[in-house]
Amino acid sequence: MAKKFGSGRCAHCLRHFDLLTSDHVFPLSWYPETTPNDLERWQMPSCDECNQKYGRIENDLLRRFGLCLDRSQEGAKGIPQKAVRAISPRAGRNPKDRHCRQQLLQKTLSEALKGNDVPMSAVLPGFGQSPAQSTTDAIGILGGVTELEALAEKLARGVTYVSAERYIEKDHEIETYFDVNQGAVFAETANKIGTKRHCGPGIVVLHAAAPDDPISGIFDFTLWGTLRFWVVVSPRSGEGRPQSHL
Repeated sequence: MAKKFGSGRCAHCLRHFDLLTSDHVFPLSWYPETTPNDLERWQMPSCDECNQKYGRIENDLLRRFGLCLDRSQEGAKGIPQKAVRAISPRAGRNPKDRHCRQQLLQKTLSEALKGNDVPMSAVLPGFGQSPAQSTTDAIGILGGVTELEALAEKLARGVTYVSAERYIEKDHEIETYFDVNQGAVFAETANKIGTKRHCGPGIVVLHAAAPDDPISGIFDFTLWGTLRFWVVVSPRSGEGRPQSHL
């Protein structure tokens, strides 16, 4: 059930609005079928513009990631099927919907890379080809770095809002890391002093907040047991301590 937010600040753009919408920190469509019905699905206040913007980004990324996930992965159960339905004209509810899905199918096929055309150095950790699959049979789906970084920033803002009841103000910067080698040092720190939260079987968050600044910290996200990335929030150079209580 969507939480009601009245007037206040949007957790994304930080502007004040008389009426805010509810934005799920982790999109509802990203939860696998194995998620318990009574699980609390975190929510954050958002203006309508930001909510729609992130909704488009999340739908696009779900299609791309879902088509590359292992269907046998328990933490991703049902996600690949959602991605396939999104580009299946047969799943359309009416002619207009079928047309939109057909266009999305054509877009997906035009962006797909096959075999040796897949740049393995650009493949996200966890998404490489299976041992039983030959290189010539491999298929890659292109994804945008900008969209991935936008998602990571949203999740960091959302978890900060839910766990610390604070906003990430403009005097802090948000950096995202997808490389395992870069993320290793963050993962080690988060494991030592962080708090782990399982948001169902497919979503795990490890959050280590700085003891002297509750906004700064390290986030270690794992989605569907496959996609893993790290987000670091820290004060911008020369900035003082934030005043960002709700």
